[in-house]
Amino acid sequence: MKTIRFSITNLGGGGAEKILINILKHLPRDEYQISLFLFEKNGIYLKCVPNDIAIQYFIDPAKFPKWVKLFYQILIKKFAFRLLMHFPSLVYKVCGVKYCDIDIAYIQDTTYLLKTNYAKKKLAWIHCDIKNTPFFTRGLKINLKYADKIICVSQDLNDELCNTFPEYSFKSINIQNPSELTEIQALAKIEEFKYNPRTIVSVGRLTRQKGFDVLIRAIKVLHDRNLNYSLKILGEGADFDQLQELICQLNLVDYIELLGFKSNPYKYMNAADLFVLSSRYEGFGQVLVEALCIGVPIVSTDCNAGPREILHDGECGLLVPVGDVEKLADGIELLMTDIKLREKFIARGLKRAQDFDVSQIMVKIKTLLAEV
Repeated sequence: MKTIRFSITNLGGGGAEKILINILKHLPRDEYQISLFLFEKNGIYLKCVPNDIAIQYFIDPAKFPKWVKLFYQILIKKFAFRLLMHFPSLVYKVCGVKYCDIDIAYIQDTTYLLKTNYAKKKLAWIHCDIKNTPFFTRGLKINLKYADKIICVSQDLNDELCNTFPEYSFKSINIQNPSELTEIQALAKIEEFKYNPRTIVSVGRLTRQKGFDVLIRAIKVLHDRNLNYSLKILGEGADFDQLQELICQLNLVDYIELLGFKSNPYKYMNAADLFVLSSRYEGFGQVLVEALCIGVPIVSTDCNAGPREILHDGECGLLVPVGDVEKLADGIELLMTDIKLREKFIARGLKRAQDFDVSQIMVKIKTLLAEV
């Protein structure tokens, strides 16, 4: 039986974290003994880790006294991450990590751990657009030298990696994220309701990457055209106050809501007339697969990387230029009003979503692990 260890910074409410839980659930226990290493032991998905998986961690914020927590984000966490970057073997030793067959750095931030001698084989899983993470570019290049295989979650990301680090192209492959389509569809129908007026839903971390500022301004453009659509944004993040201020400045308080993180975003997506992804960049765009399988029409920016691949070059959803407020507003108006186009996208999208089902993607992941 092979021993496999996954490492990730934490299990916060992001797409990569959610997908990792899917993978952990579906790896066969008769073939693999699985463990999980966390830089910090926290996150909404922590409770979703299967009970038979051993969890080790470097820091646990919950154990700090209140006065220490005041300095956690600004000092302690940053210092601890510098230790992980520069002394990864020491971090593993302090945490009592043991030698394993396959060590998997499941997120770019933990690729520093690949420099240790705690595994027979090492894999790096890349979820982020490399060009938009300049802080890690130099460190990432060094870290990836120690990986036996590099898994990119979209073809665009794979191409970008090969162009940025051509010396690693021989060990880079594309395996898309697995989605629990049946579970998503069931959760979407737990509570059926309808918004009034017509409503757009978007989901993601409240950061500049997701382009919610552009989406909010597009809603303002539509209101100036007397199209008073509403917008619900699900997610949490550092830009909450900034986005709320923009909503107030544009006099859209009655039409736009920041709903925070929702454990079941699918019922909100199912009730929407339209789903919009307004990102400036992605690594894959997992939420698009989820919207496809629920059967909600999609408008997405044609950003790097993932949306064009998921939406099959625009056959399953409308692609608009990145950061263009007017074009995004035009796309929303078109797909809200063109019934035939909506129906065509929904039908094609439901079929396309099957390509990303966990049953399909896990075959590729198991094949990779067997080959390694």
